[in-house]
Amino acid sequence: MSSGYQRRQTTVVDVAGVKVGGTHPIVVQSMTNTDT
Repeated sequence: MSSGYQRRQTTVVDVAGVKVGGTHPIVVQSMTNTDT
């Protein structure tokens, strides 16, 4: 599958042990607020 656009080359940074940027995949973290 072709996306139709070029990705920009970005700098890799380490955020709490998670590599972000460059060729690394997108990382998403979410939290829920529920009663227990």
